[in-house]
Amino acid sequence: MMTRYEAWDVIRSLIEGRIDREAMEKLVVSLKKRNREFLQVINENINRLNRSIEFNRELLTAVIHADPAVSVLEGVGREALVIPQLYKAAAIYSLLHGVQAVIEPIILLKTMIIPHRYTSLYNPLVILYVHRKYPDILAKHLLSPLRSKLILYSVNPVTVRIIVFRDLFLYASITIDPGLADNLYRSVDPYGTVREYIEKQKPQLLPGEYSEIARAYLEVLSSTILLYRSALRAYNECTKDKSRIKSEPGLEGSISGRIIEWYVSAGCTLIENILRKTYSSLLSQTGAILEEVYSTIKKGLGIILDKPDILRGNIIEALNQVLEAYALKNKWPDYSYTASTLLEEIHPPDEALSTVMEITSGIEEVLVKHKALVEEALSTESEPYRSLRERLLKLSMETGGFPWLPRK
Repeated sequence: MMTRYEAWDVIRSLIEGRIDREAMEKLVVSLKKRNREFLQVINENINRLNRSIEFNRELLTAVIHADPAVSVLEGVGREALVIPQLYKAAAIYSLLHGVQAVIEPIILLKTMIIPHRYTSLYNPLVILYVHRKYPDILAKHLLSPLRSKLILYSVNPVTVRIIVFRDLFLYASITIDPGLADNLYRSVDPYGTVREYIEKQKPQLLPGEYSEIARAYLEVLSSTILLYRSALRAYNECTKDKSRIKSEPGLEGSISGRIIEWYVSAGCTLIENILRKTYSSLLSQTGAILEEVYSTIKKGLGIILDKPDILRGNIIEALNQVLEAYALKNKWPDYSYTASTLLEEIHPPDEALSTVMEITSGIEEVLVKHKALVEEALSTESEPYRSLRERLLKLSMETGGFPWLPRK
């Protein structure tokens, strides 16, 4: 039986990213035996483990390259769900290196919505595992809900479940062009193991599925940007209200002044919470925290939307995403000075805006290339084409952007 000190020593080693054979063996054995002291130490430190950049990066690196330290994952079962990354790692190890692991695919898919810094690198490989071994489950439990729940998540994108839209799009990107796997996994896979596997096994989605995945990602992304812009505007107005109350003659110190101040402060607190959640959602959806993620999204959009049939079927979503991105950029000078301090604790807001525009530039490159399709769509007099054309033209006059936009 492992002592509490020994258990802490193993967990500390993992938190620090030391994925050695001894630590991994103690970890797996203790999980299988349900060692009480070990599980208690894990529970006390699970947040530190989940947030550990070193642990998540080094575990994935070891798994991709079949480091002898992780060979113990062959025998991992549901006990590994205590540390969801370990369950994902066992599946990825099994897939890439052809070894056995006791993995339940539906439970594996559920682990996708548990976020950490490298979620967007683990999850495409989780999808690859399920796609290769259980294609029916992928269709039923991932692709089908993508269609049925898209409206729900596009209306309310402030949920951790939107991770699935991003990571499914990343998976679609690396299967349609395996070279993108080198870009996505360059920090953990310098020798191209993932790309080589995809090139050899050739996993492919149906053309219609690529189109649906792109549409879902674009819809949720544009909705997230819209909600973020709305939250910024609300927070900006709230800040102005606070200043007005303090400067209003006769209010400060009076009963009515204290009541008004209380209501405004309560409203501002609510808006602050909404803004933080919306901003975190935007960071998640764009992959802003990892450059290799958002650059892969940009390149993937450029490749998938470059196919005329897919672009024609997603022209509204592509144009709307560009519209929302530029609307945010156009209003950013009005909002940034009030929100930057509040959001800086999560991630620099200017960097997030740059990420949004970087992804948008990938879409614009396709729109420029297929200008005829854009003109065809925006010449339609029915809705939503007409309203979209009017909004784009108005924003174009304000920003001087959109050289691909028809002017007639």
